[in-house]
Amino acid sequence: MDEQQVPIIIVAHVDVSAKLGTKHIYTVIALSSAGVPSMPSLPATVE
Repeated sequence: MDEQQVPIIIVAHVDVSAKLGTKHIYTVIALSSAGVPSMPSLPATVE
């Protein structure tokens, strides 16, 4: 029996308002295929 393969969808976001030399904090919320949101990720800091 063949298993059905679901394509992986890659989504990216570019923060065009981010300023060089400043700290930015981001969190991520994913949506399931049914549109149910996940819990927010832990904050990630980018400098």
